[in-house]
Amino acid sequence: MKKIAVCHGKSCGPAGSALIRERLDKEYANKGIDVVVRDCCGRCEHSVSIQVDDDVIISDLAPASIGNRFIDDPDAAIMQAQQEQTKAIEKLDAALNDELV
Repeated sequence: MKKIAVCHGKSCGPAGSALIRERLDKEYANKGIDVVVRDCCGRCEHSVSIQVDDDVIISDLAPASIGNRFIDDPDAAIMQAQQEQTKAIEKLDAALNDELV
């Protein structure tokens, strides 16, 4: 993990993205991981979202839960987000390949 981008869009901003960015910055400041602000990532219904290494997006975070949802075990959080992303792509592919479409 080299970079964590915290969404500061129209939903994530009011939901506490600045507090999450501050907490992540304190946690990773001395570990060589950049914590940056990013524009809306398009997951407004699942705010707050972070993007790890321009790859996977982890959503439904809050200042009170960022510790146990990400910081305590980032590898597990990343793996879960990757699995969810794979399932979503498979579901979309199945819908697009459905003969009814």
